[in-house]
Amino acid sequence: MERSTHPLAQKSQRWIAESLIELRKKKEYSRITLTEISEVAQVDRRTFYRNFTSKADIIDYYAEKLRSEYFDALEKLSEPTIHNVVELYFAFWIPHIDLLNSMRKGGIFEIVLRKIDQEFPVIYQSLHGVAKEERIYGLAYVNGGLWNALNLWLENGATETPNEMATILDWLIKHY
Repeated sequence: MERSTHPLAQKSQRWIAESLIELRKKKEYSRITLTEISEVAQVDRRTFYRNFTSKADIIDYYAEKLRSEYFDALEKLSEPTIHNVVELYFAFWIPHIDLLNSMRKGGIFEIVLRKIDQEFPVIYQSLHGVAKEERIYGLAYVNGGLWNALNLWLENGATETPNEMATILDWLIKHY
């Protein structure tokens, strides 16, 4: 669904998405209704349907928002070494830990990360001398590792700093 860029529509979209996340803290994703989301967001159901088609559409919106923020941060990275990219990856997720944990409990963590990961090939388009197939498989391998490391990090309380996580994963990549 194409999103409106009108400021009021963008506010409504944000309120609706935040309402779904808030409701997810209290009940299972599958049991949350569109009526509840609209009520918590304090918007009319017509406003909901002008902005979204379903709960899954809200998740798509949220994933796109996170993806956009993450790629903006990546573009600003002056030296994209493995260590720096991994450190940025974990630093990016720190303000979103509650959201990620809520998504993990609701079974939507994987959906969001898959949508974000689908865009990763854009980052590596500048790799010269590497065949497209190798780039795609290598990227899937790296993304899977980051995804699983992020999940384990969250499971363990996210106690390591982003720099510590980057040091661990950088060492593993270089030695295995």
